[in-house]
This record gives sequence, C-alpha cells and structure tokens, in this order.
Amino acid sequence: MPRVSVVVPTYNAPHFLVETVESILAQDYRDFELIVVDDGSGPATARALEPYINRVRYIWRENAGPSAARNTGIKRARGKLIAFCDHDDIWLPGKLTHQISYIDSHPRAGLYYCDYSHFGDRVDKRPRRQYSGWVFPRLWQKRFLQTLTVICRREVFDKTGLFDESLRYCQDYDMWLRIALHYRFGFTGGVLARYRLHPANLAREGALQNTLEKLHVILKACNLGKEAGLLSLYLRNRVFSEIYFRVGEDLERHGCLSQASRSYCRSLRYRPARLKIVKFWYQLLGRGTQRRYTGRLSEVLP
Repeated sequence: MPRVSVVVPTYNAPHFLVETVESILAQDYRDFELIVVDDGSGPATARALEPYINRVRYIWRENAGPSAARNTGIKRARGKLIAFCDHDDIWLPGKLTHQISYIDSHPRAGLYYCDYSHFGDRVDKRPRRQYSGWVFPRLWQKRFLQTLTVICRREVFDKTGLFDESLRYCQDYDMWLRIALHYRFGFTGGVLARYRLHPANLAREGALQNTLEKLHVILKACNLGKEAGLLSLYLRNRVFSEIYFRVGEDLERHGCLSQASRSYCRSLRYRPARLKIVKFWYQLLGRGTQRRYTGRLSEVLP
C-alpha cells in the first residue's frame, strides 16, 4: 500500500494536466499513488493520460465540481497521507521528499503545507507569512496557504468531514479552517510548488459570488471558533468589518448600490472608528444616494 495518495481533480484542461502529472511522477520520493479524478471532461483528457496509464489511477465521474472530485479521490485513496494538486499547478523536484521528512519529525500536526511561487500570465511577488502550530485565528483572518502545497493525514477527514460540495469557490478555505479547529499545522520552508496564473483563474467573473462565499465560510468558522474560545471579540469585529467592506466594493462594481450601502453600514457597525470607510462611502455614492442613505449611517454610528 502506498504511503501517500496524491489527488488531482481535473476538468477539460488536458494541456495543463500533462505538465502537472509529469511534475508529480518526477518526484524522487516514490512511495505514492497518483489519482486523477476527471470531473466529467470530454475524451481529450483521457487521451492525454494514455502515456501514463500504468502510473496513474484515472477515475471519471459526472461533472459535480472540484469538491466532489476531491472527495471522490479521498474516498478511493489507499495512502495514510493525502496530498492535493490542481490540474494546472506544478510540483517542484523534491517536494514530497522535503515534506515527508518534515512530517516524520513533526508527527503531532494534522495538515502540512509548504511555500509556493506564481508563474504564468502574471507574477505575484507579494511576501507571504506562514505559520505552524494552532493557526485557526490567523487562518480565519487571512488564508495563507494554497491547495497544491497541502498534505493531510487521512484520519483528519474522519474528524472534519469531506469538502463541502455546495461551495464553488471557497471549498478549500472552508476545509482548512475546519481542520485548523482540531489539528496543528506544519509548515515546510522553501518554495516547493508553483501556482499557475492564467485567464481562467485571473478572471473577474464570479468575483462577487467568491466574496459572498468567503463571507459565508468566515461566518460559519466564526461560530465554531467562538464556541471553542479561539476568537476574541476584537478580532471578530476587525475581520467582519473588512469582509463586509469588500462585499460592498464588489456589489458597487456590479451596480448594486442599495446592497452596497447596507454592506458598508455593516462594516461600520463592526468598526465605527474606521473613518476611511465613511469617506469612501460618501465618495462612492452620488449626492442624491448619500441623502437617501444618511439615515442608515446614524443607525450604526454611536
């Protein structure tokens, strides 16, 4: 039985998938199986994998989204450790060797991840901070890991459940938050993977739904974290103010001024002292709309 099961969900991207598969099969750590879950692609995906058929477990299923594909892979996995990589990303040489070495020396964590870099249509050079240990409050404030870097112990999913198939955009963030409630995280230093930026994942289409889903995930995690005593009132107010502000921005970009106003008001309710939000709100909306919604500000400001 392999020690590691690598789950790669894919959908109609054979040109990317081949490069991803080759980067995984080229790992010098050999005690793993590679499971590619085809989420209802056309025949081109199966044809692209024909040269690797003896080294890849290929599973085709009806299209139901990336969460369902990952869940299928987890259910079919035979390894005690489960790693993830999306069909357009790349593992660098030595990734598994470095992470397995860290896992062996830090057995008390449930999720392990590493650093990564961007490549493709745009390069993002913003510095990222990584954390080990009990990271729930930090992760709740801001997502700091990507799916292509993650390795989980199999028993983690017995505790937390599988990916939420009702979520389209934030299912991985939701999963990492649920895991962080119960398990330590372990970070392996060094860039060991590459996240591809291309038009499909840079597109603004779905940005509003993405933000609303993130708000839903954060609210759900807040209730769980509050019950576990992991989130202070100050931290909750700061994060809710920021996320409602971002929802307001997206609503405004979509021309939904009434809904944007309500979201900005909620942001102010959580952090009334953030005068820059008040300034932004008045600059954003026309004078007539300002007069129309000024009464709402008086309801939320002290």
